[in-house]
Amino acid sequence: MLERDIENPIAGFPEEFFPGHSLVLRGRQQSFAGIGRFDLLFTDPFKTNVLVELKAVTAKYENAT
Repeated sequence: MLERDIENPIAGFPEEFFPGHSLVLRGRQQSFAGIGRFDLLFTDPFKTNVLVELKAVTAKYENAT
């Protein structure tokens, strides 16, 4: 399975994956200064940025740092 095979349905149907959170997709495959690259960027009803980093393999602790 490729990462984009996971990313595409989440980007297209966030309510199915995060029910009740009312997330709106704002960006894909971008970077935030001081943070680094991310796969998906959503905002919630409070205008909070929610970054999603996907891994097509089991993530290791180092992936989160």
